[in-house]
Amino acid sequence: MEGAGVTQGRWASRLRLNGAGVAGVGLLLTAAVTAALANFVSWYVAAGLGVISGGAGLYGGLLWQRRTDQRLRAQAWAAVTTAAPESPRWSSADDDSLLTVLLPGRRAVPFSVLHDRFARQLVQWAMADSPSPASVFYLNGAPGVGKSRLLVEVAQRLTLPCGWVIPGQGRAAVAAAAALRRRVVLVVDDADTRDDLDAILTTWAETAGDEVRLVVISRVNDAWWTAVRGGQPARVLPRLPYRAQVTLPTIVGDAKSQQQFFARALRSFVAEEAPVPPVVLAPADPPPSVVLLHAAAALAARTDVGARVDTATAAAGLFAAERERWQSSARQADLQHLPGIVLEQALLLAALVGAADAEAARRLLAHVHSPAGAIGPERAGRLADWLRGLYPQQVPDWLSPRLPAVLWERYAVGAVAHDPPLAAALAAATSDDTVRTERVLATLARAAAHSPDAGAALTAVLDRDPPRMTAAAIRVAAFAELPVDEAIASGLERHADRFGHTELRRLYDAIPSDARTGRLARTGVTLLRRYVTHPDVNQDDLDTQAVREALGAALREQGRYAAAATQLREALDARSRLQGADHPDTLATRNRLAVVLDLQAGRGAAEAEFREVLTARTRLLGAEHRDTLTTRQSLAVVLDGQGRYAEAEAEFRAVLAVQLRLLGTAHPDTLTSRNNVAVLLREQGRLDEAEVEFRALAAIRTRLYGAEDPDTLTVRGNLAVVWEKQGRYDAAAAEFQELVRLSTRVLGADHPQTESMRNSLASSLGLSGRHDEAETQLRAVLTTLTGSLGAAHPHTLNVRGNLAVMVDAQGRHEEAEAEFRAVLAIRSRTLGDEHRDTLSTRNSLGVVLVAQGRLDEAEAELRDLLAVRTRLLGPEHPDVLNARTNLATVLSQQGRHAEAEAEFRDLLAGWTRLLGPEHPKTLAVLSYLRARPDRS
Repeated sequence: MEGAGVTQGRWASRLRLNGAGVAGVGLLLTAAVTAALANFVSWYVAAGLGVISGGAGLYGGLLWQRRTDQRLRAQAWAAVTTAAPESPRWSSADDDSLLTVLLPGRRAVPFSVLHDRFARQLVQWAMADSPSPASVFYLNGAPGVGKSRLLVEVAQRLTLPCGWVIPGQGRAAVAAAAALRRRVVLVVDDADTRDDLDAILTTWAETAGDEVRLVVISRVNDAWWTAVRGGQPARVLPRLPYRAQVTLPTIVGDAKSQQQFFARALRSFVAEEAPVPPVVLAPADPPPSVVLLHAAAALAARTDVGARVDTATAAAGLFAAERERWQSSARQADLQHLPGIVLEQALLLAALVGAADAEAARRLLAHVHSPAGAIGPERAGRLADWLRGLYPQQVPDWLSPRLPAVLWERYAVGAVAHDPPLAAALAAATSDDTVRTERVLATLARAAAHSPDAGAALTAVLDRDPPRMTAAAIRVAAFAELPVDEAIASGLERHADRFGHTELRRLYDAIPSDARTGRLARTGVTLLRRYVTHPDVNQDDLDTQAVREALGAALREQGRYAAAATQLREALDARSRLQGADHPDTLATRNRLAVVLDLQAGRGAAEAEFREVLTARTRLLGAEHRDTLTTRQSLAVVLDGQGRYAEAEAEFRAVLAVQLRLLGTAHPDTLTSRNNVAVLLREQGRLDEAEVEFRALAAIRTRLYGAEDPDTLTVRGNLAVVWEKQGRYDAAAAEFQELVRLSTRVLGADHPQTESMRNSLASSLGLSGRHDEAETQLRAVLTTLTGSLGAAHPHTLNVRGNLAVMVDAQGRHEEAEAEFRAVLAIRSRTLGDEHRDTLSTRNSLGVVLVAQGRLDEAEAELRDLLAVRTRLLGPEHPDVLNARTNLATVLSQQGRHAEAEAEFRDLLAGWTRLLGPEHPKTLAVLSYLRARPDRS
């Protein structure tokens, strides 16, 4: 009887699993009863009972099948997702490690209320009937700010199924989510480290409706997301957001808030009813990430750290505690004879490289060396088993310990940077696996966001196998913002003898075009320079000259004009010798050299080059050939830069007339020429004419290419500058704000055109008196450009100069002076003392000295500047007249009114001749003469 009771209870338990199952069994029993009753009634009643019996049996079977299908779908979902961003086979009961308790899915520390608004935004998006954009939410943020933890909190709040896609199971996870036939949230965490994101997005677009809500999480990496979008087919792209809907900010701020967060976290890590240790946090500047703060709290709660704990050493402290745990655990696994350095190397190899199965893990850990030599396959296998029991594993790998990313990366780069045998082991362990080679390099590079050892660690690994590792590093950075440029370029210099010329060319070709001018700019230049100077390269080969010209173009993009001119002169000499002076390729090279000379402020030399090229092209190709017209346009630009506006306008209009006749009003070349004419009108102060021209251009481009085309946005920006010069500052600022929004959406936040728009917006804000807003914009742009182009790039220095202007406008003259002097030092070193940008900075420095009342210093600076500009540009150049205007202002403020008046009268005549009597500069001088300070 007791046994029968157990059996009955087991059946009852099964029947309680689902109402549909109970109903199905009931209907089957009903069918049996009605069939039995049919034997005791008349035939027509029996027939009716038979129908009922059959229907009940059929319906019960359908319900039973539905229950079975639901169970199978749920099993498929569980097989390819986890309920939190961690191993599905690791429970919280196994968290005896300080590292595993810090994994985001553990939620040891209460969720931060400062991130609550982002959690509510995600919940509303997940529950909305018509989310925008489509059903994808892109969330990014800096390392350690709590991105995964935020999603764990969101999952707790949702009443919907929410699962993290197991790496390598992307397609299956999307299919399983769609099969659930209900609203589901699917999370792709650490998306920028996965190789199945494209498959996920494609499968989602093809098979899943809006009921499957996809959340993509990554570190801030605009280049990567742009590449992801760019690689999608037309049916997928419109459903992806242009950029992250949320960039999670750092929530830990000043010293007080750091200590409050630490105290809260400390209480969370202390066992129940245990006293909270009297430990205080040493505040850090800049503030630490949430992960580092939690690490410090966990360390203080579980170990004796004394009275104070520091986030800067928290990671090292955690791993010191872990080493003690390793030794204790190793004794239990009969590995006590292995020294601590072997255990550490085993963990580092397992976490950095990983292994797909037990055999691969044994091969991997066989690369670990103890002081006594190789450890052998048997102990390598035992080490692998020991590690699998020590930490949760990152599926689908059989061996790949999952650890808190920021803490692990800090520890790893420190170890690799200072342990040459470990770097050698990493190179050997990945020698035949390009995917795992790239994984190692990407991990080390990602650590650069928070660890100063990252560069040294990358260098240590690259130096072990330069050709293979360099190729892998380029692939890693091809479509991601990872700081490997310096390490790759310096490695190419150190190991030049290890690279053949063919390999150098192949490596350069592997760099995407946008990366050649940005995140891999130095690498690209180094590869090209090494190629053209390689002993196996034929210097008389035309292909060599093409590479040399590519090198010149790359140097020009980096603002290294003198070096670019040197390369182009060598290419020009070679082409003249090999192809002749009149060959089209020779003339094209000469044209490129003239452009660089103009950028060097050698406008006299540039004009001479352009005129000779123009003469040759007119003779050889005809006056109306496109190349001839291009050279004529370039000549007009040089004339414009020399202040010879009438001549420049005549050239621009002549080119435009030919293009209108041959190409029509809507051709891109025609529109470019119209824009050049409009810009020249604006520079001459003919603002009404310029406005009409820019409005017409904007209308044509909008009609032909759309309102969000980058060239349309550029024309709108030029129109906004006209409004600035007309004094319509609010309208200009509003237009630039809209242009920044559109450019960010279309091109990305870090695109050069977007940064240019933000710079223009800041200028507009400054002109309208909103200097603090302008300063905020400029500082953000400066940070971006410094990271992407470098501190010495001309674009970066332009923004830094504009920032100094805004600082000066707010009365912070000494700070502005320091900025101007820093910019001046860089420009003098990189461009030369007589470059126009260098001289422009000297002019700004003179103005800020005037603002401080240091009139004698200002006069000396401006007189020297005036002498240089007059010698280089001639007495009628606008830059010369500007310097004279500033000098005359100093003389007036010194009380030397007669000298000042003489200067201003000469200036009035000069500005009138150059720009006309109605130009604002002319009117400003006239206003001074009418006001005469000594007469007031």
